[in-house]
Amino acid sequence: MGRMELIMIDFNFIKEIVFCFGAVFFFSFIFNAPKRTRFVAGLIGAVSYGLFLVLKNNNIPLLICYFTATAIMAFLSEIFAVILKTPSTTFISTSIMGLVPGIGLYRTMNMLTFGDYGRGTEVGIETLL
Repeated sequence: MGRMELIMIDFNFIKEIVFCFGAVFFFSFIFNAPKRTRFVAGLIGAVSYGLFLVLKNNNIPLLICYFTATAIMAFLSEIFAVILKTPSTTFISTSIMGLVPGIGLYRTMNMLTFGDYGRGTEVGIETLL
């Protein structure tokens, strides 16, 4: 792997984490989360999604990747709930958005609609697990 490929991989990794932070941060507006918790919720979402990406890129099974990232997200949510004296659901309900496999459901429906039943079933089962 050349130096340029390594730089591109790092940039894509960082880009995905930054977008996840933004998505969670702005999703907290929709949930009317208190202003003092929005940045922290974004950080929790970004950290958990970053952990998911690291595990996934190291060929860990997807189920274990999702479970580990969600467990860390819940743990961090509990810690910051105590520190900021707010319910942990404030963080959990927004931070989970980075880990929700919405694109997998879309791809499943798309493949099933266009007649690719084998691949659609495979992606659907992978998404649901």
